Amino acid sequence: MGHTRRTVLTAPIPTVEQVAKRLGVSRRRVKRLERLIDSFIASDARRRRAARAKKKTTTRGR
Repeated sequence: MGHTRRTVLTAPIPTVEQVAKRLGVSRRRVKRLERLIDSFIASDARRRRAARAKKKTTTRGR
């Protein structure tokens, strides 16, 4: 594998709330989006876990 280049961020990274405030997005919408993103992450994790379990059961039978 090739060598990966590291990038160092020196500027402060704004929070989600700061970006939303700058864009004029309401707090309620920000919270709704955060919950939606969390549910996407959770469902993706469940799907990956199920795929891994399926792979393990198929390779054991060989």
